[in-house]
Amino acid sequence: MAAKISPEAAAEILETISQISYSLGFSGGLRPTQWTALRFFANTEERARTVGNFARYNKTSPSSASQTINALVARNLLERVQVEVDRRSHRLGVTAEGRKMLRSDPLGHLVEAIKEMPEDQRFDLADHLQFLLIRMLDRFEEGKGKPSD
Repeated sequence: MAAKISPEAAAEILETISQISYSLGFSGGLRPTQWTALRFFANTEERARTVGNFARYNKTSPSSASQTINALVARNLLERVQVEVDRRSHRLGVTAEGRKMLRSDPLGHLVEAIKEMPEDQRFDLADHLQFLLIRMLDRFEEGKGKPSD
């Protein structure tokens, strides 16, 4: 690996990793966004498992998030659970079939690659990625690259 790398070359490497990871997300009959939704609802505390929270997390519109969720409900990977205190509201939960599906989550390919790194490099990677994520979220929130409906 080169000792010095330009910002453009680093960005291209990140983009390539992202594209490979995205492509691997078309597995198990699901799309990458559906895998993201399954992971979100499996790893989020119960009170936060709503369409709106998933839409915010995934940086998408509520209607797009609803379409993703409806597809997972139709496949019996997610289920709607009525909120006791407000019968008009519901939360979403991962079904047993959804948990089974998550055992073959394609994100595991990236996880395994990261596990091959020495621990100190993983910590450095996490710090650098967090820095980039914050900067990119700032740009996203400023309207540069905001998704359109």
